[in-house]
Amino acid sequence: MAVLKRKSNTRILQRDPEKERKFKKLSELLSAGGYTVRREKLKQGHGWKVVSGACTALGQRLVFVDQRMSQDDQLAFLRNIAQTAGIQLPETETSPQDSAESKAA
Repeated sequence: MAVLKRKSNTRILQRDPEKERKFKKLSELLSAGGYTVRREKLKQGHGWKVVSGACTALGQRLVFVDQRMSQDDQLAFLRNIAQTAGIQLPETETSPQDSAESKAA
């Protein structure tokens, strides 16, 4: 009897290196502002779905970013959290420009 292996459901995500750099920079700025940023595959179930957000737990300010979101959505989410928290962002991190647009300029 032959045993067939199941194909893995995992997808290899190709991330834009420039957007990844911006994500890390925004994470560092939020960390300097007292937040812990975590990018995770947030749970989903029948009839419910956890979404990205910020909270305070046991005195720690946490930001959870769903890694399944597009990189643009992740960046916009972190910018929004920083703005809400009153964290000053450098000019290069405030515009939601795509890396392709910035290369064309």
